[in-house]
Amino acid sequence: MQRIHDFKIDLASYYARGKDNLFPDWYDCPNPKCKYTGRLWRIGFYERNAISATAVYRIVIRRYRCPACHRTYSLLPSFLAPHIQYTLAVVFHCLRLIALMQMPFRAAASLTSEAMTYQQVSLYKGRVENKHGLCQAVLVESGQAGDTNESFLQGWVKAVEREGGIELFSHKFIAAWKVCFLAKIPSGYPPVLASIG
Repeated sequence: MQRIHDFKIDLASYYARGKDNLFPDWYDCPNPKCKYTGRLWRIGFYERNAISATAVYRIVIRRYRCPACHRTYSLLPSFLAPHIQYTLAVVFHCLRLIALMQMPFRAAASLTSEAMTYQQVSLYKGRVENKHGLCQAVLVESGQAGDTNESFLQGWVKAVEREGGIELFSHKFIAAWKVCFLAKIPSGYPPVLASIG
């Protein structure tokens, strides 16, 4: 499991600080079957890619372990999404080009990042659109309902920009649904997600 944390710095600063970033203590085991309420152990780091519009960074992610159930957890910076190498800003910029500029996938990908492919763009667009009901619920809760005269993606992009940006939207989505808006919803996940999305 991964928890999102706002380090209040950008990707380049996070990369430069490496293991010297201010990693918070993590209390209360997120495992629903575990009742441990103390501080989780810090057990090291792992590395992962974080791709911005201009560079590929190899960054460290802090790992934690519950001393009671022994499950491990990771603390992701808020500019990333679980299992997605591109930053949220890069993904959102690409989706914005598609929605508001009516740009083809291949052109949007090449304008966003040299390494991005049109298949990745299609995947991200599909995952957002497959969760349109969940996205709308988060935006309505924030008072940012989209315009009914626009396509879902157009309205979503504009509402996310009005709301304060993609990182804030991502944080609210995860808080509401316990899954990232870019994640594939696994089989067996609570049926409410399927019915709303």
